[in-house]
Amino acid sequence: MSETVKRPEEAHHIGQLAVRELNSMSIPPFPPYYEVWFSHLGKNNKNLSTEIEHELGVRKRVNEAFLKSIHGRYFRSNTPSSDIEHFATQLLSETNALKDLTQRFGLSATEFRQDLDDAAQQAQANDDPETTARRLLASLVETAHKAITRNAELERNLHDAAEKINTLQSSIEAIAIDANTDFLTQLRNRRFFDAAIKEFAAQAHSENAPLSLIISDIDHFKAFNDTWGHQIGDQVIKLVASVLKDNVKGQDLVARYGGEEFAVVLPNTALHNAMTLADKIRIAVSNRRLVNKNTNTDLGRITMSFGVAEFANAGSIEALIQDADDALYAAKNAGRDCVVSA
Repeated sequence: MSETVKRPEEAHHIGQLAVRELNSMSIPPFPPYYEVWFSHLGKNNKNLSTEIEHELGVRKRVNEAFLKSIHGRYFRSNTPSSDIEHFATQLLSETNALKDLTQRFGLSATEFRQDLDDAAQQAQANDDPETTARRLLASLVETAHKAITRNAELERNLHDAAEKINTLQSSIEAIAIDANTDFLTQLRNRRFFDAAIKEFAAQAHSENAPLSLIISDIDHFKAFNDTWGHQIGDQVIKLVASVLKDNVKGQDLVARYGGEEFAVVLPNTALHNAMTLADKIRIAVSNRRLVNKNTNTDLGRITMSFGVAEFANAGSIEALIQDADDALYAAKNAGRDCVVSA
């Protein structure tokens, strides 16, 4: 997180307050939202807090979309390590609390037996059978009530701890997903692509199966972005991501490779089939008309260029990516809006 350094107790207090306030606004305390609200409450970024206060003044509340927008502009994406450390610390705290509970419960059982032993010894010292029976019975009732009370407390605490741990688990799982997901398109990101293609290549090698890679690029995107602005540029990128998702299946992996570039990894797919898919995607993108959502202005069509390569068992992942990248630039040099293979 890009925050000023705080004392541990102060940071802990701000963190707890951030979670409570997010919950009060029905916003899950997922890492991006938590990071923004922690920074706001900690007064770490004046511009960030000004935007939040303005939103609260106008709409009386904030929503997830607003916090996503703030996070995208003020924080580095895909930096999950500090968030995981934060939740891991909370998980350790809950685990230690459970250990304390079980120790207390074990002590309660010992006290129960000791109370009965004391009552029995006192009763044996009394010669009156009636008094002995009453004392034993009273002691038994008292210690039983103590045990019931302690068991009820243990059950409540265990239930609360289980709920907290479930919440922490969900948060950690959300961090893992967030760390491998592109914020704008919700496609897999470059981090995930780099790890996944190694696994795909290893599988292709072991099974002697084909593996193909498509790298694509939006034609003239910079000029389009400069003409219509970044918001329309983001709309273009999301449109392309939607088309890509609609045209892959099964184990196929679609990732935002960087900027306006996208990658598609195709296990068990030979080069000619990958070429066919790339051309299908090219046509689908060019057939989609782009409309400004705010003004309904027709902004025309966009096109894409595609480079396709097939993994060779004797080759390397680096060579596969380079081949696809070289093919992409060949497609651009050939006039764009086309598919070229390595």
